Parts: sequence; structure tokens; C-alpha cells
Amino acid sequence: MEVPGPHVGKHTHARAHVVDAAPFISLSSDSGRRSSSGQTPLRLCITSESDTGAVLLRITFFLGTFFLQRVCSWVAVVSMQGNGRHRTKESRRTWTNWQLLFYKCTLYLFIFSLELKRSVTAPLDSDDFAFFHEGAQGCLGVRDHSLVLASSCEEDNQRWKWVTRGRLFNLGSSLCLGVTTGNASSRSDRSPLGVYTCDHEPPRIRWTWNCGQVLDNLNIYLPSPSFWNSSSTAPPSKLKWTMHGGVEDLCSKTYREIYTIQGNSNGRPCYLPFLYDGQWFHSCTSIGREDGHLWCATTHDYGKDERWGFCPVESSGCETFWDTDPLTESCYQFNFQATLSWSEARISCQQQGSDLLSITKLHEQTYINGLLTGYSAALWIGLNDLDISGGWQWADSSPLKYLNWEQDQPNHAEEENCAVIRTESSGRWQNRECSVALPYVCKKRPNATLDPFTTDSWADDEKYECDVGWQAFQAGCYKLNSDKIDWDTAQKSCQRMEANLVSIHTLPELEFIIRNLKKGLHDTNMQMDFQWTDHTPVIFTYWHPFEPNNFRNTLEDCVSIWGAEGRWDDSPCNLTLASICKKSGTKTDGKPKHQDCKQGWKWHSPACYWVGEDLSIFDEAKKACEDHGAALVTITNRYQFCQCCLSKRNPVNLRFEQAFANSLVLGRSGDSFWIGLHDQTSPGSFHWLSGDEVSYTNWNRDQPVSVHGGCVSMAMGSATGLWEVKECASSKAKFICRQNQDTSLSPEPPAPQPTPSLSGACPSGWKSNSNLRYCYKVFHSSQLEQKLSWLQAHLTCRRHGANLLSISSPEEEHFVLQVLHEAFGWVCLSDRGACGVIW
Repeated sequence: MEVPGPHVGKHTHARAHVVDAAPFISLSSDSGRRSSSGQTPLRLCITSESDTGAVLLRITFFLGTFFLQRVCSWVAVVSMQGNGRHRTKESRRTWTNWQLLFYKCTLYLFIFSLELKRSVTAPLDSDDFAFFHEGAQGCLGVRDHSLVLASSCEEDNQRWKWVTRGRLFNLGSSLCLGVTTGNASSRSDRSPLGVYTCDHEPPRIRWTWNCGQVLDNLNIYLPSPSFWNSSSTAPPSKLKWTMHGGVEDLCSKTYREIYTIQGNSNGRPCYLPFLYDGQWFHSCTSIGREDGHLWCATTHDYGKDERWGFCPVESSGCETFWDTDPLTESCYQFNFQATLSWSEARISCQQQGSDLLSITKLHEQTYINGLLTGYSAALWIGLNDLDISGGWQWADSSPLKYLNWEQDQPNHAEEENCAVIRTESSGRWQNRECSVALPYVCKKRPNATLDPFTTDSWADDEKYECDVGWQAFQAGCYKLNSDKIDWDTAQKSCQRMEANLVSIHTLPELEFIIRNLKKGLHDTNMQMDFQWTDHTPVIFTYWHPFEPNNFRNTLEDCVSIWGAEGRWDDSPCNLTLASICKKSGTKTDGKPKHQDCKQGWKWHSPACYWVGEDLSIFDEAKKACEDHGAALVTITNRYQFCQCCLSKRNPVNLRFEQAFANSLVLGRSGDSFWIGLHDQTSPGSFHWLSGDEVSYTNWNRDQPVSVHGGCVSMAMGSATGLWEVKECASSKAKFICRQNQDTSLSPEPPAPQPTPSLSGACPSGWKSNSNLRYCYKVFHSSQLEQKLSWLQAHLTCRRHGANLLSISSPEEEHFVLQVLHEAFGWVCLSDRGACGVIW
């Protein structure tokens, strides 16, 4: 059997390191069996990679217990000897003290044994869970290849976890849960549920489970009289299977593909569990490697296929597998041997605490080109146009200020929305279809510090004054010039007023100038390297869809802002437009007008916001806000903190509310925060407490889940600002309150629902009814020359002055189903963007 590790040396160039093979640690061996490579295969003594810690705990347990037993035995001997020998008052006192010490020693030994035993048997994998039955007061386990009810819920035989292909794996038995398909639903018959060897799939056995339906299946098929071996009668039917130990959502434990590095599997994901030398592994393992690197097999039987790769490990440093630029200290990983789609490649990078490559300056491009010397490949980078409301952007949110497109690129914008770097064209970029399998480059900045310009500062607690005719915002002064002039004339006009064409560095600043028409970004000094005229760093960009593109290789060296969303476009500098100038304001004493917020509250027009720090259930959080004359926050805009979509349907002053809400709670990795969204009154249909229409959502991955009495909270950490459904009555979270200043800091009244236009007529071929505000049309295959991708369908609708269908009410859904009949059409739900699922 081949050792999981290539017997090769390092790269001759400073590229991503290939790890040398390490011989297996010989725990025990079978001398009668050797692999084709001539090596003695490893005979494992422990059951899985997580057992290494368990073995150490057991060693500690036995040694500690042995030591305490010896001490207690010695104390007992001394105390017994003193019983008959010491007759004086002093000696009796000493003997009594020895007896007390003996009792304490025995008690400590007992407590020590319990604590260590709990540590040894406690699950070491945070992704495992147990199924608990409320009526029987026990957990679902496995014994002798059969499902059983166990009083314990912490032993491995009662612990389950998700593995590859949506299967449920039992940690103690190393078997997978399956259900016999067909007519096996009678509760008086033997349950169709059973456990099977994970690499053996008998006919008519279903393995793949929907995370939202597992408990329903358990309640349907279990218990039956044959299952409950402790009783001939089943527990009351109203007491059902639930999750044990406070796990609220089984879908939060779902399996995530682990994309391998190096090895011989071309980056394919781990196959878990995998069989290695007679043992099942449900996670990556370092067993057998002297270097300690984690690895996994990428097929179910390593001994048969010998396909493997290293597992990604999230870390802040740049050790093995990375090359470091000594000038910038950025780290790079070149995965030439991998063949993944753009989204798969990005997940692989993110699993290592990095992201796909972004290139923000000429030095970085030159350094990358040097590392690519000698290779012939096209590799995925982080540049993408997946956000249908925006333009090209870097996946890691770096500003897109440096461009290095090949000639006539990007093209085929409706189909090719991800970018590659090509070695054949000296590191220039091409756009490709995102689903193509290619190698990729990851980038990490381990020691990056926040530039003062990069932090989105919503604070506006200092007062600045401006000259007459200028508008103040934070520390800047702004002036609009409505005369239509070219870029150079506009810049000279600003300079005569000791200003420059406006530069934009934060979301609040963009919000302030979003109605203005010209910006000071240009690349005339160095082609396709954009700079601000005031020489401040470019740390924020906001391009229009399909921009920047240097259209047809023309000199589009200046940037304009246009459209209701304030998106940017690279434009010819001789284009005549209005402009806006910016210069520094003069700091004065006093406070801005908005400082009517209470102490501890923060202002964002037109309201004050406060973060409640107490962990509360939803109703407690709601009452806490009401006690302050406020309400749980309503978020009605479509702009997300990671630079996703703006909706032009919403008021400009609410556009950035999600980003502002995120800024209130940044850095709190372990917390979540209630917002005012719930579906308590109508399960499956979410409503704001304020009565506002739900025109924007920001769901996390695998959300929203079906929870009885669901309320919505904002997650933190890597998912900052994304929404998750939790149980209103049992889950606890912190919360965000909002006070509207325009109504004397009282809670907002419910917003009136838009009235359908009863007199409006739909265009020919479109349908509606008197209760709906929109017109609908189905484009089926007979009306189209060819089938369309989602993006092509979206653009087709836009050309008709419409959008792809979004469904916001049961009434609308019912009408659409009537219109559809048997026709097929795309629905406007997309998770193309990097920031969650959006309409």
C-alpha cells in the first residue's frame, strides 16, 4: 500500500512547497502482508484520528488514578496503625487528622475519576451530535449492528455526524444510517431504518438524508415495538425525537466538502469516512506521518485506490505549502495540480484562512509573474463579476484599482464571470466560465494591519465647518459643479478652490455623495492603475456591472459615477459631465445636529441605535428595546457589508443600514444579535415587527431553516451580518434596538403597504390581477431560440424592463403557479454572489 505522501523534493523555485513523504510510525505491523510499494502497511491501534487525544486522556486517567490510589492506600495504613498505638490526647488528634485526610483523599480520587472519565468519553469532534427521545429519555445508538435506545448520550455509539454524500455516520460502530425504500411504513412491522457498512450499499437502501427531514423520519419510523427492546409499548406519540445537548439546528452540522492540497487527487475533496487498513476514519488524520500533516483519502477505500491529499488547515501564519513575498509579507499558494471550479477553489482557500488571489499593484503582479515562470497554465484568481448588481470585484474585498486584462478582455460577459491569470500571456487576465475545472492561487496576509482609511467609520461626533456653498460631512467639505466639463477641466476647477475631485474611502462617504455625478479616480499616470487625484490610497471601489473593462482598448482612464445606485464606470477623460470637489473642513467646538441620541446610542440618519449586551430570548429583547422607547432593528436595504447588492427600490438613506448594523457589532466572534424579523404568526412567511415590507434578506448558508416559532438573528465571525433562524422561546442572543429621531425617538409606526394599482394595465402578453402590484410573463422554450443561463435570463428580463420572478407572499405564489401551468421558467433566487442568497 502506498504511503500517503509523495517521495519528492521541494520546488526548485520559491513556489508552494510540496511536502516530503514521511514514513509511517510503526505502531504494529502485519509482516505477512505488504503493499505493491514494498512497505509494510500500518496496523492501526486506535480507531480514528481524534483518538490520539483520547489515548492521552486515558493514559492520564490511569496514571492519575494509580497515583491517588497509592497515596490513599498509604494514608489508610498510617491511620489504621495509629488506631491502636496513640493513646495520648495529642496522638489521638494526629490520628483523627490522618483519618480526615484519608476520607478527603478518597473523595478526591472519586471526583478525579469522574472528571477524567467524562473528558475521555466526551465527544472530541464538535460536528457530532446525538438524537434524544423525549418520551423514552434515551439516545439513539448502535449495538451489534442494530439500532438501540441507550440511556447515555455521550458514548461514541450514541454520537453521529454528517459525512460525504449527505450520509449519517455513527462514531462508535463506524456504520452509516440507511432506510429501506418501498412499502415499509407500518409501525407494527420492523423499522425500515438500519445501519450498514459505509462502503456497501445494498439494493433499495437510501443513504442520503435531508438535514431538515431527519427528525421527521425518525418520528415516522421509530419507535416500533421491535425497536423498543425494553418495553412492548411505545412511548406517547406526542413525545418525539429531538436533538440532544442544546443543538438547535441539525442543518448547522451539515457536512462541508474538504478540498485536498497536493497529493494525487487533483484537489478533489476528502471522502469521509474512508477505509484505511481495516479502520474507518471520519475526519482527516495525521496517523502514520512523522511531520504531523493531516491527510485523507479521496475515495472510500484507500487500500484499493490509493488516492489521497493533504487536508487544508486554517491558520494565521504561512508555514508549509506557502511562499512569502519578503517585501509585502503576503503569502501565496499555487495549486497547479488541482482542477476545481472557481467556487470550489475559493472554498479551498477559505478553509486555510485565505482567499483566492487578488492583485492590487504592479509590484505584486511582477512577483506573481516570477513565481509562474516555467509553467504553462491558466489559474483561477479572485476576480469575479458574480454580483449581478455590481461589476468586477476581488473576492477578498480588496479594491479593484489595478487592471491587467489581456487584449479584448473581458468578453462574453453574460457567460464568463470569473477570471484567470495566464502564464502564456505574461500573467495577464482572462474571464472564463466559473464552472470550468482549473488550478488556482490562494493569497493570505497574515500580518496585515488596518489602514486608517480601510475602516468604515460611521462615527460623526465631531463638528467641522466649511466655506459658504460647501456641504460638510465628517471631516470633509463637498461642492457640486453642475457645469458639464471634461475630467481635466473639472480637476483644475477644483484645484482653483484648493480642492480635488472627490475621493471616496468609506461606505458612509459613498452614502453621502451617492447623488453626485463625478469622481476623481483616474489612471492617466499608469495605464489601468487607478489613483485618486488627492493621492489618498484607493481602498474602496464600487464598479457598475461589467466594469471596469477599458472598452475596446480605448483610453477609458477616468471614472464617472452614474445611476440610482451610484455605481462607477471607467470612461474617456474627454467625456463632459458634472463634477464634485472635496477638501478638508475646519474643526470647531460643539457637536453635530444629530447628537440628540442618548448616551451609549449611535446615530445613523434618521435614527439612533443601541446594542443590548444581555443574552435574551426574542421576547425579552423586544421588551428591552420597547422599555427604551425603541424597537428591534428593521433592515430594509439591499447593501451588505461585503460589498454586495444595492436595491434602487429602497430609499437612499436606508441603503447602508445593514452595513451600519454590522459596524455596531464587529469583532464579537462568539455572539449573535436579534433583529426584528420573525415568522411566529405565519410559519414560513417572515415579517418585520415594524410592519415594513420584507424587501431585502441577507441569509447565511443553509438558511432559512424550518424552526417552529422562528426568529432571526445576525451571526458574527466569518459570517458577520448574515441572518440565521433560531427558536424564539429557547435561543438566547444579544440584540440591536433602533429609535427613529424623526418621531421624537419613539418606535416607528408600521409602514403602510403599497396599494396595488387597480387601473394600471399590463403590456400585451403579460398577466396580473387586481390584488397584485406587478405583471408577469413566462418565457418557455417555444418562445426562445435556446435555453438560457440564469444570468442570461436575468438580462433578458431587464431588456423587457422587468426582473426575474421573486415571490414575496402566498397570494403571489398561488397566482404564479396558475400562470405557469406546465411551462418552465427560472425563478429569481440566486446564490452567485459571495455574500449569501439574494433575490
